[in-house]
Amino acid sequence: MTIVLNGSDLTVTQVVAAARHGENVMLAPEALSAMAESRTVVEEVLSGGEPVYGLTTGVGERKAFLLDPAERQRFNRRLVLNHRIAQGEAAPHDVVRGAMVCLANSYAKGVTGVRPELAEMIVTLLNEGFVPPVRTLGSIGQGDLGPMADLAHGLLTRSGYQVAENEGLALVSSNAFTTAWACLAAADAHTLMDVFDVTGALDLEAFGANLT
Repeated sequence: MTIVLNGSDLTVTQVVAAARHGENVMLAPEALSAMAESRTVVEEVLSGGEPVYGLTTGVGERKAFLLDPAERQRFNRRLVLNHRIAQGEAAPHDVVRGAMVCLANSYAKGVTGVRPELAEMIVTLLNEGFVPPVRTLGSIGQGDLGPMADLAHGLLTRSGYQVAENEGLALVSSNAFTTAWACLAAADAHTLMDVFDVTGALDLEAFGANLT
């Protein structure tokens, strides 16, 4: 069974299937169209030169500074490298794979302004079984910037993909890592509850339903 990503109806069960059981993933045709359309908007903004956070300007404390058009692509690559501040042990493979699914699905919605090729690259590496090392501890603000920067760096290094304007920011400014871990935790909790039901039923059987 192939899991089709359109940005709207990805389920916990599907995340688990891709993350733990190697189910193939693909992008819906309408998702590719939506991403292409939103990228057109980004290109129009870039050509206009108006200040837009993280697109034609810096980020954080440097949000008031316009980027030199010749530097925008390198700026996006540096965004990934500069946010690799995570520490600790590497995340389990299923969490990293789940994060790749959630990240590609967020792009499939067609609202982030990335090129379809970026989402296609993630899906391709996922289906090939590639799992980059992602450290689990440390972030910036309320986002998964540290772990996502590790994930992005691994994907870009493996694929040789060259990020365009906005794509470095879109790769790190995401909660796909936490979302994936939450999906797997929810699935495990559901399994555990089923085990509790079976255990309780077997205990009651052993007592002959006589609780005295």
